[in-house]
Amino acid sequence: MARDYDAGYKLLFAMPEMMRDLLREFTRSDWLRALDYSTLERVSGNYVADNMRQRASDMVWRVDAGDPWGHLYVLLEFQSTIDRYMAPRMAAYTALLHQELVRAGQVLPDRRVPAALSIVLYNGDTPWSACTNIRDVVVSLPNGLAACQLHQQHTLLDINRLSEAQLPDDNLAALLFRIERAADYDTVVSLMIECRTRLRHEPKLKLAFAKTFAALLCGQRGSVLTPDQVFQLMEVDMQVVGANLQRFTHKLREEARQEGEARMLQKQLAERFGPLQTSVVQRIEIATPEELERWGIQLLRAEVIEDVFRA
Repeated sequence: MARDYDAGYKLLFAMPEMMRDLLREFTRSDWLRALDYSTLERVSGNYVADNMRQRASDMVWRVDAGDPWGHLYVLLEFQSTIDRYMAPRMAAYTALLHQELVRAGQVLPDRRVPAALSIVLYNGDTPWSACTNIRDVVVSLPNGLAACQLHQQHTLLDINRLSEAQLPDDNLAALLFRIERAADYDTVVSLMIECRTRLRHEPKLKLAFAKTFAALLCGQRGSVLTPDQVFQLMEVDMQVVGANLQRFTHKLREEARQEGEARMLQKQLAERFGPLQTSVVQRIEIATPEELERWGIQLLRAEVIEDVFRA
């Protein structure tokens, strides 16, 4: 996912609890729901093809599926833009995974290769329009020859098009998707409260969700809250925080803007007049927005550095 919170997604889905809830509720399969997810483990998604070219899928997990299936492998890809050729790409990743399993001798007793499912998580603004089956991307041959062509379907989750009815309570993946779709501060605060309650004894998951909240606030609402700051907010009384969150994030945004203007002025002064004295740097760091603006204008016609700071 190209958004800033891509890292948050990858951090979250690197945790078995997230994959468990994703597979149980968003694949519409009773068979998948019944698997023993205590056996979930992440495996390498890096492959070396026979031509020695390296390829990598975003994430690969496997879970014990019992007899006669052995392990079920799950390939997970994150997208924020529509890839017209996503289906061939997922088919290629699956083929590379199977080649790697054969190369490593990780095949079933009857020499068959374990099954693999492909899932694409898409959080783009426009509805997904690309085919999810490679057969719909490749020209079909006539006279019964189409049966000889490759067939693979991947599961596509278009997060922003899921209805509320498709987002069950008590599901971590659904909680993440609600965060993704949050439209206002009240919703953000409500979700923070839910995170704090549900993840009280899960510090790693709570921190990963905090990273997602921080990126959401930064990307969509102009906040500059860091993951640590969000984590701290999730530790206190969120009912109180809720009333002040918008004002707090606006204040942080203004402070960040002012800090950026101060750094820019220091850089311009140093380029014009050489290394700055400590007293000059300190004066700029404690300046008001109005002073920074005035000094920036006076710099344009200043002959010596003292001219910049004249009243």
